[in-house]
Amino acid sequence: MKNNNEISTPTKPLGLKKLRWYIIAIAIIATVACSIKALYNTGYLSPAENHYIAGFIYYNPLDEHVFITRQDGLGWTLNFANGLSYLALGFVVLIAVYSVLRSIAERKNN
Repeated sequence: MKNNNEISTPTKPLGLKKLRWYIIAIAIIATVACSIKALYNTGYLSPAENHYIAGFIYYNPLDEHVFITRQDGLGWTLNFANGLSYLALGFVVLIAVYSVLRSIAERKNN
């Protein structure tokens, strides 16, 4: 039997507002993906841009380089068709997460 002194807390259902934003985000992502696919299929994108997804993600399985000069010539980007690029990106993310966690730990100690 339940003790009358215990107060049960109801579980909070997923709000309709939050669900609505998830649906909108999925719809936007699907629309952008379909638009990019249509641009490739119609040949609207020039041959130089055919290896870029959304204009800034470089993906070329025939290119063995990990780092590629950006389209605008200002810096470098990763070739996401090469597995080493994910390793390089993971290393950068790992350093960023470590720095944030260390900063939080130092603030708690002070």
